Amino acid sequence: MPQGTAMKVPMRAVAGTVGAMERTARRVVLVGAGHAHLYVAAHARELVAAGLEVTLVDPDRFWYSGLATGMLGGSYDAADDQVDAGRLIESRGGRFLRDRVVGLDRDRRAVTLESGGRLDFDAVSLNVGSEVSLAHVPGAEAYAWPVKPTSNLWRLRRTLEERFQEGATLRVVVAGGGASGCEVAANIEALARRRGARLELALISRSDRLLRRHPERASRQVTAELRRRRIMVSLGCAVDEATPGRVICSDGRRPEFDLLVVATGLQAPRVIASAGVSLGEKRGVLIGATLQSVDDPRVFAVGDCADLRGHPLERFGVFAVRQSPILLHNLGAVLNGGTLQEFRPQRRWLSILNLGAGRGLALWGRWSWRGRIALLLKDRIDRRFLARYKAT
Repeated sequence: MPQGTAMKVPMRAVAGTVGAMERTARRVVLVGAGHAHLYVAAHARELVAAGLEVTLVDPDRFWYSGLATGMLGGSYDAADDQVDAGRLIESRGGRFLRDRVVGLDRDRRAVTLESGGRLDFDAVSLNVGSEVSLAHVPGAEAYAWPVKPTSNLWRLRRTLEERFQEGATLRVVVAGGGASGCEVAANIEALARRRGARLELALISRSDRLLRRHPERASRQVTAELRRRRIMVSLGCAVDEATPGRVICSDGRRPEFDLLVVATGLQAPRVIASAGVSLGEKRGVLIGATLQSVDDPRVFAVGDCADLRGHPLERFGVFAVRQSPILLHNLGAVLNGGTLQEFRPQRRWLSILNLGAGRGLALWGRWSWRGRIALLLKDRIDRRFLARYKAT
């Protein structure tokens, strides 16, 4: 079967009632409503039909990272960017718990919930994305606005719009010259333009160029776009400290701010460290090609919170999307004795940055192109992805 094609899990006796399933079914716990778990939720009937009980645990709705910066820039509303993951999985025979997993005990095969409860499992999958670590910048936890989790960008937009109404020039500093930092800075400028607000915006990066992990052509294109829109770009300048209303940079500069947004230091959420399994270079669960922890075959991890052994992956949702059908199959196979499938990451992938103001930057290997067509393509891809899960 070609990689990326969903496969029916091995069949076993189907429980007759929900009550019987609660007493006898093997239990799969999905921690986090990420890209891959959204797919598993949409196909939960396959696992239920194979005699498994499937529970998704998440404190919120699914917020889609693909539309999030456009939402920040005013192109989309919050409802456009969300999927009701609880409704989705329950319509497919699974369960949903609006809670947060704060610990994982592999010996007892149980996760600990923020509410104080405990949930037993026979197999557990982690798809909790990434978060911004503010600990490396003194003062950032008190004064900075992290871009993760994704829902933060909606709250940031509401805060910006409230401050814009005050009429004064709003000073915003964005720390981070990667894809997230560039998109966020561009869309804050786009939002200010939409609202007719006055804005002084600076993007600060410790690297000597923006989009350091991408080709130089892409770096030149995004730098030119930001500067054309009067966003001050400061390179080779790390933010060493955040103080009230001012950041202290490594080169001695001390720019003032009313809002400080941090888009650096992405790391796996704290619950990953509690799993008691080996971690990779980026502090995600170290997994093999079957998406299982190298230490425990009953522990799966996908997306940003996983590090694939031998294949360092960027923190892009495209990998979680490609892992989704393999995860679905392997969750059933590991509990019902089937053959496991392997995930092989693609060598190239399409990535499109939303630069606001109706413009995008498309990246494919060494190629890049900027303009309205790139953003229209991104909009079409993202809306099609969400449409699969919004119709239940």
